[in-house]
Amino acid sequence: MLDEMLHIELKATNGAFRLRVSAKLPLTGVTAIFGPSGSGKSTFLELIAGHRHPDQGSVLAGSNVWVDTQKAVFRKPHRRPVGFVMQGAPLLNHLTALGNLEYAYRRHRRAPVRFGLSDVCAALDLDPLLTRRPGALSGGERQRVALGQALLTQPEVLLLDEPLAALDRARKAEILPYLQDMSSRFGLPILLVSHDLEEVVRLADRVLVLKEGAVVDFGEVSETLNQHGFTVEAAEQAGVILSGRIQSCSSDLMLMTVGVGADTLFLPLEPRRRIGDMIPILIQARNVSLSVAPPVGLSIRNALKGRVKSVEILRGSAFVEVAVDLSSAVLPVRVTRAAVEALAIGPGQEIWALIKTVSLADWSD
Repeated sequence: MLDEMLHIELKATNGAFRLRVSAKLPLTGVTAIFGPSGSGKSTFLELIAGHRHPDQGSVLAGSNVWVDTQKAVFRKPHRRPVGFVMQGAPLLNHLTALGNLEYAYRRHRRAPVRFGLSDVCAALDLDPLLTRRPGALSGGERQRVALGQALLTQPEVLLLDEPLAALDRARKAEILPYLQDMSSRFGLPILLVSHDLEEVVRLADRVLVLKEGAVVDFGEVSETLNQHGFTVEAAEQAGVILSGRIQSCSSDLMLMTVGVGADTLFLPLEPRRRIGDMIPILIQARNVSLSVAPPVGLSIRNALKGRVKSVEILRGSAFVEVAVDLSSAVLPVRVTRAAVEALAIGPGQEIWALIKTVSLADWSD
């Protein structure tokens, strides 16, 4: 097993683009590499995997050197103890799913066997897929086979490059539970590249934020993304990440109650969660409505009482961003100018933020 820190000092250029990264990443749990398109996320992962040569720098796992330009050391991809899964799940079309898995297993037979074919198939529910060729698999099923291939190479680190980007919401919901279990079930550290806040919040323990080829911040998911994530990504993802503790779970109603400061939220039940677990909750500005009176007779269960901190007109659009000060955080809410005028919403006003439970579900429509 590798040392518990991955030491990275890398410089690379691609045309006019320049990547400059210095980081020490824990080799435990899931570390997300997050940022907007063009920030250098995939380039960064390819340098770690050995699919690109850096202009200058090094990648070390403890005393294990993968690349060091000063010493002219460069371990080729198949010599590095990493499994690499990219978006689109490219598989060998002339082989069945089983053939693809066996091919990956045979190619890395020199590595100590930590994960057998039966273990991987059981973890990813691959048995029903084994006789089918890639053309007969859905996007989510192909991605599960690709994950199985990566595991069967016996890696010590798993690299995932936008593994859900090519999938629609239904397929994302299908594969999410497998990704959530991957690190703990197999004892593998994961580096996950994503530009999607939902993916990062659901899957990561910590996040490295990149922008224009440079590190903006690194740390725990909620704190780091609340400070930096919503400013480096597209405006439509504006929101806040709250931390809550599960208070109760109802299998009959398929809901769980989560305490967030003095407030309580109702979320869809997640089978892998337990009472007492701390969970991150992503609330996006576009999924919140406002009421100037205590809501009555609504289907919306999540009504958080707060006070208007500020009202900002978004230039060139019909929308206004209202900052609502809750007991636990400041929640941005995106509503129309017409609604703000009709309700006479202004700073200092008592207000209720209404959040549909379905908007807090795992990519469900």
